[in-house]
Amino acid sequence: MAPSQSPFKVFIINRADLMNMESQNAMLKVLEEPVSSVFILLTENDGALLSTVRSRCKKYTMEILPDGVIADHIKRVYAPLAASFPHEKLMDIISQSHGSMGTALGMLDSSAPKSLMLAKEFLSSLGKGPLTVMEACLSASSLNRAEYADFCTHVSAGLASMALKNPGTARSCTLIYDYMQKQSERLDDNNASVFALSSQLAAYCGMFLQEN
Repeated sequence: MAPSQSPFKVFIINRADLMNMESQNAMLKVLEEPVSSVFILLTENDGALLSTVRSRCKKYTMEILPDGVIADHIKRVYAPLAASFPHEKLMDIISQSHGSMGTALGMLDSSAPKSLMLAKEFLSSLGKGPLTVMEACLSASSLNRAEYADFCTHVSAGLASMALKNPGTARSCTLIYDYMQKQSERLDDNNASVFALSSQLAAYCGMFLQEN
């Protein structure tokens, strides 16, 4: 199958060392004469690959990343996630990743505050229809007032980032962003419950998505 959007199709085979001998032998011809394709074999044990497979590949060894490099990348690219941790806690988790960016991000995600995780769930739901948005807002209703304030902050930051990355969504992101700011202000009113605010958010987004 020819590529449709670029000069090459790219195939990534994770844990290539787990392929049995028959699977590796079946790949030899396509590795030797690829047609508009690039194959990337990921492995922690290249000795488990047949010598005939290794001879047809270029070998790139991934070095362990310093903690500072991982921290700088996360603060730059995943700012809301990094901001949800005190600096000492952030660096402690990164040090446990042993130089792996993916491991560090996974550990941070699993340790992230509930408000951030639910904000990410809400942002993801915006592209999936009103019912999914309603479910995300229902999850957010379980937050306390302080957590919901953080939720509003994380959602606002995410909407701003989405608008910058995809200008086509700028109008919708701006309207929902403005609504989130109003929700943040209403938190100062002790009569406004988190359940009421999250329900109103679901109704607003549902109506907005149906109209657009």
